[in-house]
Amino acid sequence: MASLRAVYPEGNRLKRIVSAMAKVSDEATFDFAQNEVVFWLFSPDKTVLAVAKLEPSAFEEYSLDSEVKLSVNVSEMNRVVRRATRNDAVAMQYETGAPGLTVELQDRKTSFSRSFLITASESTEESLREINMSPTARVVMSADDLETLVTDAKSVGDVVELHASDGKLEVTASAEGKSYRWLMSQGAPLQELSAEAETKASYSAKSLYSSLRPIMSIAESVQLEFSTDYPLKVTINLSGPEQMIIYIAPVQG
Repeated sequence: MASLRAVYPEGNRLKRIVSAMAKVSDEATFDFAQNEVVFWLFSPDKTVLAVAKLEPSAFEEYSLDSEVKLSVNVSEMNRVVRRATRNDAVAMQYETGAPGLTVELQDRKTSFSRSFLITASESTEESLREINMSPTARVVMSADDLETLVTDAKSVGDVVELHASDGKLEVTASAEGKSYRWLMSQGAPLQELSAEAETKASYSAKSLYSSLRPIMSIAESVQLEFSTDYPLKVTINLSGPEQMIIYIAPVQG
């Protein structure tokens, strides 16, 4: 028997996290453990893996009598939490045998609460695992700069190419009659850049834009790690005890 109650104090913040998750897949696995909460999502076409990690300290209240893993309809959850305001806390409750996950929006200003039941059930499937990588290029940039990059590139073409060499990161995108190029280096505007060897890989502009842009408003910095023709690992450091990691499969440039 599992009994869970988790109260996240900032509804506006949680809806950004859930919105980014909903761009990846309609279904997610929520792993609730004593020392960590992890949300796992794999896109239907298997090209994007998203992992959101929350420490218990991220919650105003966190009680769990035994670990539980839930398969959750994250699209339904997104429709609920996007109604949260800056005054709302979000409470999640579940007990073994319940028909779903109860999500409650608690208005701290008026003391009113609105309760929703979303589709969820206990899962016995093996948890997803993060991808084991040996990147040859690593870049750290501000969330604002990454948002600019993915928005610019998507407006031009379907594929974004990253090319790291000689202390520079070149980002390009192109389509018939159109092209985009941003040449970056450490301090202009990158916070950090390291490349063990010349590294070049291409990724879907749509996947980058849809999975990353919703979370940028609450991110502090973003780390990109990649190798030639290997997945891109994006680690999003949020301004709190949460972290989001997104893996994006390479495409042909």
